[in-house]
Amino acid sequence: MQTQIFVCELCYCDLFVYCPPKYAYERVLPSEACHKEIVEKSKVFFVRVILPELIAKYFSLHRVPHAPNDVNCDNETVNVCYCQTPRRDPMVTCAGERCTFKEFHCRCVDLRTAPKRDWFCDQCRQ
Repeated sequence: MQTQIFVCELCYCDLFVYCPPKYAYERVLPSEACHKEIVEKSKVFFVRVILPELIAKYFSLHRVPHAPNDVNCDNETVNVCYCQTPRRDPMVTCAGERCTFKEFHCRCVDLRTAPKRDWFCDQCRQ
């Protein structure tokens, strides 16, 4: 409801639940903090769930979800590709400084081989 309130620029939204013979009614007012939290969680959901499905059919192919699979020299987890599967050849590296994944399987980004020059993923090209 918070998203509906902010997208439609409403002052409030009424919640009405009817379960015979009783009902419940509550007026929901805008909450900037709640809305920000919803937006941030939605961004994470998009990157971890929606994007992998759109690009690589990650969940449609019945792969078992798992945590990102690589750790860099600072012991920080590194996300690899939309599909979140282990590195395997051929891979392509995104030249975007703030890229979420940095490395992609060529098949996941519709490339046959890694380009010789700088390559940017769809997110970094925008």
